[in-house]
Amino acid sequence: MKAEITNQETISLNKIEKNVTQILKKINQIRPNLLKKSFKFSKKAQEEKAFLLKNLVSKKIILIEKTNELFVQIFTNTNFSKLQEEDQDFILGLEKIGFINSQYVREIKAYLSNAGDFEEAFLNVIDENLYFMLLYQELNDIETKLLNLN
Repeated sequence: MKAEITNQETISLNKIEKNVTQILKKINQIRPNLLKKSFKFSKKAQEEKAFLLKNLVSKKIILIEKTNELFVQIFTNTNFSKLQEEDQDFILGLEKIGFINSQYVREIKAYLSNAGDFEEAFLNVIDENLYFMLLYQELNDIETKLLNLN
């Protein structure tokens, strides 16, 4: 059995291909447009911005310290063994890899503390920030479960 493609179907497929191509081009343009610098600050404003970035990037943007504190609170909680097995396994997995003192965390901290251009440092750790935000949220959910056990 052979199926023939009609002229109308060919036109539809061509339209779909064209639309997909246009969508992909738009997606590829998003990041460069977001990072494009069209606003110029004065020297004083740039110094103030650098101060803010220096203090915020390492303390607020990357939630390393808060994540570590939350992890320790959960791990040392007396009701830890009452958590669901899935949550216990997750926490024990973090403990097994030595997350708090892991090479991953040390390298991020070293990078941020040695960064000269904090704006560039901020952009370079955006991906890591996403991981820590997700991890912090997961730990926060587990801590909420622990509090509900009390």
